[in-house]
Order: sequence, then structure tokens, then C-alpha cells
Amino acid sequence: NMESGELKTKTDKLLESYAKTYADKAEKAFAEHDVDVAMQNMKIALSFQPDNSDYKSKYDNYELYIPFDMSEPSNTLSVAGGDYSYCDFYNERVANNNDTMTNCIVWHDSPSANENDSVDVTWNLEGKYDTVSGTIFLPQDYKNTYGNGYFKAYGDGALIYTSPKIVRDLLPQEISFNVSGVQKLKIEFYAEGDYERFAISNLCAQKDFPS
Repeated sequence: NMESGELKTKTDKLLESYAKTYADKAEKAFAEHDVDVAMQNMKIALSFQPDNSDYKSKYDNYELYIPFDMSEPSNTLSVAGGDYSYCDFYNERVANNNDTMTNCIVWHDSPSANENDSVDVTWNLEGKYDTVSGTIFLPQDYKNTYGNGYFKAYGDGALIYTSPKIVRDLLPQEISFNVSGVQKLKIEFYAEGDYERFAISNLCAQKDFPS
């Protein structure tokens, strides 16, 4: 028996309460650096209050922190190998310590390659990210290598990072380097040895979370 205006007021308050519950969950997830969960919860909050400008702003902000998957071939700007040097993209490879590594870039050459041959992969980061990270490793089927692999990273033409060398008995090792302000990132992958293969897992660019 309520008046329509009173009913609308009560309904709006109920929707506001539901929205706030999910918005609070979103903020908590974002503080824990879980962007996917933060965006899912804020999307639900917006379904209850689609005109809430604060929620819209926070959702847009969360999107900036979605990692850029550099191991996805479609995300590359270009891949330039030689006649004897090239790289492949795999969903999974097994490392020399039997760990299953995901989202892998594997590079190699043949005995005919020159010492300075490399596979050059370029990404368009558009200045959106602060850190590139991943895990370098030696694939299980090449664990007895006599060669070594490494890479050099160039931000807008300037050398900004040289990776540790991947050699026999090296355990999977996390690496990271700064790419703040970098528009185009090129990585030159080098493999020294006969038919040796070296790899990096989960290479991605990420905007740093607020401290």
C-alpha cells in the first residue's frame, strides 16, 4: 500500500546497498592486486547503479592495470627472425626442474646461424606500463645444453635491460625491468649453441599498483 514515490525511494536505497557491497569487494580485490576480481565486482555494482560516476571511474581505472600478455602472438607488433634463428610461442613447456611453465616464448638457432644472429620481437606498449616481468628457463628436452641463451631489451631504441644467461643447471629464474614511458619495446633473443633452445614464461607488461 505504499505510494509509488516511497516505493521508488526504498528500491533505490536497496539497490544502493547492494551496489556498495560489491564496490567494497572490488576495492578490496584491487588493494590485493587482483584486477580480474576487482573488475568483476565493480561491474556488478554498476549493474545496480549504472549511473554512478564514481563506480564508472574506478572501473575505468582498474582497466589500466590489466597485464599485457607479451607471449600472445597477436599482441606482437612484429617478429623478425633469420634463416637460421627463430622463435615459437607455446601454451606450455616443461622446464629442466620438471615444472610446467605456461605462456612460453622459445627461441633457438641452428649451427648455420652467425654468432650475432637474433630473433627480434617488437611490442607496442604505448607508454601504458611500468614493468615487464617473466621467468627465464631451460626447457627439459634441452637441459643438457652446452650453449647459452639470453636477450636484450630496447625501449624506443635505447638498451634498457640485458637478461642473465640461461645455461645448463640454471633453475627457472624470475626477471623484471622498467619500461615506464616506453612506446615500442623490442627484445633481441640470442641463442648460442647448436640447435639449443631457451625460453621465457609469462612475459607481460604491467602498470605498477599504487603503494
